[in-house]
Amino acid sequence: MKFSHLKYIYLYTLLLIVFFSLCNSVQVFSLNRAIRLVSSSDLNHNSTKIGKYTAIIIGINDYSDDNIQDLDTAVNDAKAISDILSLKYGFQDISLLTDKNATRVCIDRVFRNKINSLNLNDSLVIYFAGHGDIDRELGGGWWLPSDAKGGYPGTYIDNTIIQKYIKAMRAKHVLLISDSCYSGTLFGISRKAPPIITEKYYVALYNEKSRWGLTSGNITPVSDMGSNNHSIFAYQLIKMLNTNKQPYVTPRQIYDHIAPIICNNAEQKPMCLPIRNTGDQGGEFVFILSEISRRESKYSKKLGNMKNIYISHVNFIYTDNKMCVGQFEELMNQTVIKAINQVKEKYIFLKHNHNGHKLEFTEKNCERLNNIYLDPNLCPDDKFQEIKKKIMEPAGIDAIISGYYDYYKDVIKFQPFIISKKYNYIEHKIATFRPDRFFCPDPMNHTSRTICTGAQEEVVQLIQELLINLLKLRG
Repeated sequence: MKFSHLKYIYLYTLLLIVFFSLCNSVQVFSLNRAIRLVSSSDLNHNSTKIGKYTAIIIGINDYSDDNIQDLDTAVNDAKAISDILSLKYGFQDISLLTDKNATRVCIDRVFRNKINSLNLNDSLVIYFAGHGDIDRELGGGWWLPSDAKGGYPGTYIDNTIIQKYIKAMRAKHVLLISDSCYSGTLFGISRKAPPIITEKYYVALYNEKSRWGLTSGNITPVSDMGSNNHSIFAYQLIKMLNTNKQPYVTPRQIYDHIAPIICNNAEQKPMCLPIRNTGDQGGEFVFILSEISRRESKYSKKLGNMKNIYISHVNFIYTDNKMCVGQFEELMNQTVIKAINQVKEKYIFLKHNHNGHKLEFTEKNCERLNNIYLDPNLCPDDKFQEIKKKIMEPAGIDAIISGYYDYYKDVIKFQPFIISKKYNYIEHKIATFRPDRFFCPDPMNHTSRTICTGAQEEVVQLIQELLINLLKLRG
């Protein structure tokens, strides 16, 4: 009887082991087998059938070796690409390397991490903005990391190494975007796109493994200068990705749009081709609009010319003396405008102080806003209705950005807010600073003070969060 009891325990334990082993096998199988899509309804970021969209983004302005000339726009380009991929195209887990963090060792480490972490259904974008060079003795070319030594190719990153990184990635799709000199030395032979492109075409491209490159030039130098503190290539790429309203877009479609513009305005010719010797199997990278961006696109089509959001800003105030215009308030104002302009680059329907939609008399409206917003006898809803009636409607604007700060017991409390007429709400953020972290000596005038760089950056971040929260409501 005892033996029979032990036998049943043994059989039960064995069944449990087999069951959990099968469960784990199914899980591993799903991670290591590429899933094929059947229809375009699966080609969205909410689908369980597509993998993660991720990126390695590198931008280098500051080279440690004085023999290598520093660049002006590469870091700004990299940050802008990172922002648009995450905000508009559903990218996650973006590795952003700039300047001193973009050494040869750091770049190698992040590539190896991706090799070990990606699975067969993931998609990876690699973006490089920095110096490149051509190997005139052996052929091919190089990327120059931030710690490269001019004239010593052993400190560069050879294109064959980039090819090995790309080939080793388990991801279904890898797209290399390179904005550097001599970046066209990686390519193989192109394939023609069909004359009529349907959603089935994008599904077919997604289902096949791809290794493609989009570069700012061929085997010639390229320009670091362009517009809005971006290179000419990055500016057109960012603009294309920003203004795209289609649910899907491929590198070739991006190339077809931006290449003629770049060729007409600079001595460089972009390229878009499969990367040779990396395992390309006939597919192509497909950028997929995030759900928020898709809703924005539908909203824009529905409203036509009424799609824009008109915002104005009212000067910040110091609550102790209700001062609307002063040294620090003007500096704060400039910081707010900087934040608004950066968001405007990503969301072109945001119109700041647009003709016919702006606050004409800033000082007068500052006083009005101050009196209403800080009135202790008004509840939040009453405050909103008063601001809407007396300030926003006469100016024809949808939203106001403003704020105030207090200096109390050696702590500065900074509170920006946004008031939306359309969505009937007031949202604010709060940040606190030590006085010595908020006010700093003015390097241009040692007898006065200015707002510290770190404080300005935090102000910009808070304003951008408020604006983006407003824009997310549009869908």
